Amino acid sequence: MLTFEPPDDERYDLIVRDYEDSGALDGGTDGMLFVRSLASRTAAYLKPHSQGGIRQVWLETDSSHPEVL
Repeated sequence: MLTFEPPDDERYDLIVRDYEDSGALDGGTDGMLFVRSLASRTAAYLKPHSQGGIRQVWLETDSSHPEVL
């Protein structure tokens, strides 16, 4: 199992801004920087013959992102 929690949006609580690395909070100009990075590398992390022969990636995204994906 591979888990990934990309940045949600640019409005963060002050406590988050004070303690999180700024790179972890920046999703690029369209918010998809980390999703693109993950998508380009995912195949390398999935076993060719996983249990049941299923190789899937599930993403939870904002409702505005399906067009981008």
